Amino acid sequence: MKDKKYLLSGLIALLLLFGLIAPQAAEAKDIIVNAGEALLYLDPAGVQPITNDATQTLQVMVDDVVGLTAFHLELTYEPADITVTAVRNGTVLDSPTELGLFEPTNWQPGDDTGTIMFGLAQQGTGGDPDPITLTEPGVLLEIDFTIDVQSDTTITLDAAKSLLVSWPDAFTIDFSVPDGQGSAVYTLDQTAPEVVSIKAYGAGEFADVDAVLTGDVYTITVDQWYEVDHIEILLSEPVSVAAGAMVWMVEDPSMAYGTIAVDPLDASKLIVEPDVANNRQVAGYVGEFTFEIRPAGSVEDLAGNTLVMNTLMLEVLDVTAQTCTAHLFSRCEPDDLHCSTGYVVSQLLHDDEP
Repeated sequence: MKDKKYLLSGLIALLLLFGLIAPQAAEAKDIIVNAGEALLYLDPAGVQPITNDATQTLQVMVDDVVGLTAFHLELTYEPADITVTAVRNGTVLDSPTELGLFEPTNWQPGDDTGTIMFGLAQQGTGGDPDPITLTEPGVLLEIDFTIDVQSDTTITLDAAKSLLVSWPDAFTIDFSVPDGQGSAVYTLDQTAPEVVSIKAYGAGEFADVDAVLTGDVYTITVDQWYEVDHIEILLSEPVSVAAGAMVWMVEDPSMAYGTIAVDPLDASKLIVEPDVANNRQVAGYVGEFTFEIRPAGSVEDLAGNTLVMNTLMLEVLDVTAQTCTAHLFSRCEPDDLHCSTGYVVSQLLHDDEP
């Protein structure tokens, strides 16, 4: 509590200097804590798979707060693992008419102490700083940084040294940090997602067909006029799909084959749905057709690694065959029809002798 009293006294002095609180408020001997249920937390929080070649942004969020007019935040990290490149005020406390009053101890470029400190008091007019009340999440602070280590590293919100302050009395606002949302663990992930299996699900009475992997090519083999309900692509890890991504057939570029999206029940599974309005679900043409996801790079894992997509081919077989008249003899097995390979029976005759 000693640290909080010290920090709060500094904020009170700052507010008094600019005439934003009444003098009698500074004479209070005991700091009164508001009875609100404000929340302070990080976004994102928990384990965050990342690649080490991209700038990350972490936000400090506040919610369900009443009469907020100033704050002081502290976060800690390992400077050997993380390079902080920018720290900026969020959108909750802004400048309604005048620039905000920033604490002189705020983070500055080049600061690599392992602690990020940032404080701000909002100004208004006529001694009224326009205190903020929130009933939905708002951004107090944004931090940009890069990861410089090949292992896990953590950024932690120091709740014991962070303050939310009300107006006009400059009392602290009580807050809590939800479980699991006070720290973000960044784990380096440079492994791209890979295909585990592919399966075509038949529409109606058509049977489901597993794709066969030969080399790096998955092939779905069906008879002509087979109808696809959807295709499932199981991946090695959860992914996201860029908005507007579509599946095309390279050999038939006249229109897209269908849509591709993440299975809402399993983020490691992609669902391809053919364009039924244009009859794309029917395997009407004999031959081999190669699927392609466009635009390229539309599927990524949670760290931003692009899917390594195997070639996916649809092989449509010609089931049209010549016909013959088959002879079934009484002393033969029922399926001994004496028809040459490649023919289908059009007429069946029964003979007593072979």
